[in-house]
Amino acid sequence: MLPNLPLSKTSITNLIDHVGNNRSKCAAYMRDTLQPAPYLLIDGSRVVSKSEGMLRALPGHNKNNKYEPQVNQVHIATVSEFGDCMPGFYRNVPGNIPDMSAFELTLEDASLEEGIFLADNGFASTVNFSELENPELHFKYVIPLKRNTTEIDLATTDFNEHFSYHKRAISAHMDDKGAYRVYTFQDAYMRAKEFSDSMNRVENANANAMKKRKVDPEKDIRDVSGEMEAKKNKFGTIILRTNILDMAPSRIYELYKIRWQIEQLFKTLRNACDQDASYMRDDAGFEAWSFFGHITISVACRILAKLKELDLLKNWSLEAVLDHLSRVHVVQINDEWRIAETTKKTRDLVAALGFNLELN
Repeated sequence: MLPNLPLSKTSITNLIDHVGNNRSKCAAYMRDTLQPAPYLLIDGSRVVSKSEGMLRALPGHNKNNKYEPQVNQVHIATVSEFGDCMPGFYRNVPGNIPDMSAFELTLEDASLEEGIFLADNGFASTVNFSELENPELHFKYVIPLKRNTTEIDLATTDFNEHFSYHKRAISAHMDDKGAYRVYTFQDAYMRAKEFSDSMNRVENANANAMKKRKVDPEKDIRDVSGEMEAKKNKFGTIILRTNILDMAPSRIYELYKIRWQIEQLFKTLRNACDQDASYMRDDAGFEAWSFFGHITISVACRILAKLKELDLLKNWSLEAVLDHLSRVHVVQINDEWRIAETTKKTRDLVAALGFNLELN
């Protein structure tokens, strides 16, 4: 169907080099294809690389608590009112640059001026809040703070509002700071689980300490009750800062939960699209690999949106659709290209998606 498409090793190498050395055009493409949406998700994804030619692969901490040479990919995704998530923009920064430090330039590079930003606490910094609260822009945000934040005192927090979220009891408290608000939520289920997990870890540590030949109760044995009492106010709490001043606490909490869609986006990119590791040898190659990954996940998200539209997600996963369609081949019969035999399940899938396999 594309007879003149060059797929030789040399052609592919030249393509990678051309794309990787034209970051400005890649960024322009992403800006042009950014779909307008009310919600903007931002997060960093670390890609480990030990290639000596990768100048941006510098040692830094990742979510696995490993200090390895890596590149930090800062992604911005959009979520529509109907819950459809699409990749919007990415920027590669050295692995020793934390997410919060890369936010300002990434935002500027994407040329975004409005929307509700949803991020994790890695983006909570004075500089980033100032950028989001810039009156010349039109950004709103819901960003979690760490539990040791000085914005609130968990020991004196009075949870005076209550609602349910996915059949889980949530209690809420609001502190008005003028230009923004700080909401403290407590999830009853998560509180019980964290309390139990924390106690089990301390008790297991004590049990292992008792197995030593020489045990010093003062140094080796931890005070279970004392540690639980000191941490009891933190269990099950989520602290959010937002400049949205006209929404109920339950709606602010729901907005925060939308953020997890970007984690699903990364999971789809790594697993279903096989973009879990880069074998590029230099920064230009890695930039091209990143852009191809952006295109790949964009197509994958469109497929997911189509499956959702046709009410097929209950029967078909993205992985299954890609697997079935990848098994459709053409063969040459009497100098004529024909679709090879396919299974009934594949034909049914194609029919459900609304297209046919005819070549003409």
